[in-house]
Amino acid sequence: MGRRITDPRIYPHLPDVLKDDPEWAARAGDLVFMRELVPNQPVLRILDIGAWNGWLSYHLAKSGHRVAAVDYFIDEFDGLAAVKHYPEDWFPIQMDLEDLELIRTRFDLVILNRCVQFFTDPIELVRDAMALVRTGGRLVITGLAFFRDSRSKKSDMELLETEYGSLGLSFFKPVRGYLDMSDREQLQALNITLHAPAVQKLKNLSSRLVPTRPELYYGIWRSASG
Repeated sequence: MGRRITDPRIYPHLPDVLKDDPEWAARAGDLVFMRELVPNQPVLRILDIGAWNGWLSYHLAKSGHRVAAVDYFIDEFDGLAAVKHYPEDWFPIQMDLEDLELIRTRFDLVILNRCVQFFTDPIELVRDAMALVRTGGRLVITGLAFFRDSRSKKSDMELLETEYGSLGLSFFKPVRGYLDMSDREQLQALNITLHAPAVQKLKNLSSRLVPTRPELYYGIWRSASG
């Protein structure tokens, strides 16, 4: 099955129903991580940035939290309009994700949902997301993949852009599409703690032997108490 899911019956069962797909298997890991990090009580005000079709927003709302989901697109399968496919409501907001300063509310939990590498300035995006975290709240970054040798990944992104161009399409903003060790250092300088799930730690060690393999992490930052 491709990335675009057109059967509405599948949505409430994401990500587990598609765990045979590597991308959805990774998201299943995200859900386990978030469930361990975020208890059902107390009720939290949560912002899901880069929510895509709302699969994570749904699970958080199902756990009783108040969730706002923001993304660029409102397609009913590849965007926020997919909210109608879920039995639990979350609040969709279409916006330019590089204009986060337009959001005036502060949240107990802000999630950058597997999207940081697709911004023109990933580190500035993280700073903007930090500003949306209330005192004592947390920022969580999923899908962090740092490359020691990014040349192969850069070539992949250039090839993808060429393929898009042959179809008369293009990325609507200039993006690198990957993170390297310099990005890792800059995130850690912002006091973001990197966490690798137990299953990932050995693979991360192997990336030192095969530098074209990324090291995979979750990032967590807590706003200082007042």
